[in-house]
Amino acid sequence: MWWRKKEKVEGVKVERLPGDSGYVLDVEGQKVVAVKLPTAVAREVAGQAGADLYKGVEGSAKYVAETEQNWLLVTNMHNPLLREYDKLTLLAAQGLTIASGSQIPQSNILVSGGTSVTATCAKCGSVLSPSHTGPCPTCGQEGKAFSLKIDESVNLSGP
Repeated sequence: MWWRKKEKVEGVKVERLPGDSGYVLDVEGQKVVAVKLPTAVAREVAGQAGADLYKGVEGSAKYVAETEQNWLLVTNMHNPLLREYDKLTLLAAQGLTIASGSQIPQSNILVSGGTSVTATCAKCGSVLSPSHTGPCPTCGQEGKAFSLKIDESVNLSGP
């Protein structure tokens, strides 16, 4: 497959962090930090702890290899792009692909913003990774329902 390297992605600016430890992305005016971490660590920080068991295409279970890595995006919990998870991860994947020179699939992006993002199949309710694409492995239908939990302190005071 032929792939032409673009010079930039519209709406995304990327700057390398000192020491090649990751990138700072400006995604449509919102700051996002991207760091590459072992998958288990990235999932734990993104609030997806315990989600390291997957069913393969053949239906057999396998554990994610310890050497496998994902990009973790860290952003402010008030970032409006958190409500558009697919758009945020797509733009970040495109920006990171250009910045790193390596193809970064959207499925290798996890997000943490003081939030916990979960997804279920809109048809059968099976738990899916928020970055899952394609039909549900359980029912074969397409469509995801997202749930976003924001952990923020609330102080109430009476009269």
